[in-house]
Amino acid sequence: MRSRFTFLFRQKLKLQIITTSLTGGLVAGYIFSKYKPIVHAETDISVKVGERISTLPTYSMTEVAKHTTAEKGYWLAYKDGVYDITSYVENHPGGKMVLRSAGKALEACWKIFTMHDMDHVYEILEEYRIGNLPPGIIIGKALLFGKENNFLGEREANQREQEKITDLFQYDPERLNIKENFFVRSKRPFNAETKPSVLVSSFITPVEQFFVRNHMHVPFVNINEYKLEIGNGKSTHSLSFDDLTEKYQSYTITSTLACSGNRRGAMNNEEQGTIRGAPWYVGAIGNARWTGVRLRDVLQSLGLDKEGKYVQFYGLDCETPKR
Repeated sequence: MRSRFTFLFRQKLKLQIITTSLTGGLVAGYIFSKYKPIVHAETDISVKVGERISTLPTYSMTEVAKHTTAEKGYWLAYKDGVYDITSYVENHPGGKMVLRSAGKALEACWKIFTMHDMDHVYEILEEYRIGNLPPGIIIGKALLFGKENNFLGEREANQREQEKITDLFQYDPERLNIKENFFVRSKRPFNAETKPSVLVSSFITPVEQFFVRNHMHVPFVNINEYKLEIGNGKSTHSLSFDDLTEKYQSYTITSTLACSGNRRGAMNNEEQGTIRGAPWYVGAIGNARWTGVRLRDVLQSLGLDKEGKYVQFYGLDCETPKR
């Protein structure tokens, strides 16, 4: 397993849960979106998306599957709807990752990328609506030629395919005392802020009470196979976890870590409307002792300290740097 991010691990943190963020040149947290921190799922959805519109033409999934290039356009389907997202690709917060769904149904993709389960995402999708999938005889028994048969429309077939996708969230780590310590802002992905009474009870926020910010399911990490890749566009260097802990001096600092969207919930009002993103109150923040190696030391050892002016980070939950 390889990743492109510089890490800072917290003392006594279990290996399967790695929290990282950029604090004075040290990184703690997975950076999934370089655009808007749009997160949360399992909300009450009021926007009607993908329902049949009688005035639109009909396209089969076979026809949708033909549109996977810039020349033919990028089409996809969701529920009963067919969409041409060609002009939207460059504006997608996840970049060209959206093209993985070109020519396919979104149901399977969005089972993994659950952060799309929001009203404003559905509103954007509907703007690119061009047609409907063919109607089918939906789940249940229908009488045909004197026989009872089960028939599925293409929408239902797509939903069946979704059921075959492994639910990666089922492997998330067990979280204890959630109600006592947190206000949960979304369950899939799991995002929760520390309750104010808990937050002020200790100068150092305990690991089990630290706020949680995810964009997807928690990545699987085999520390024996883990590799940190650092490159400048010309060459790439690879360091193992042992390399980082044995070849470089470690330092411990006390520092506060906060989500940039902390207190976003206070911005929602009648005048400004609803702000996109997790509705944090005041608890997406914590204070901790962090132990790790200096990013500066790593870059110097690789001769990259004078290369460029900026460092860009990719977390384990980001499969490609081309975003």
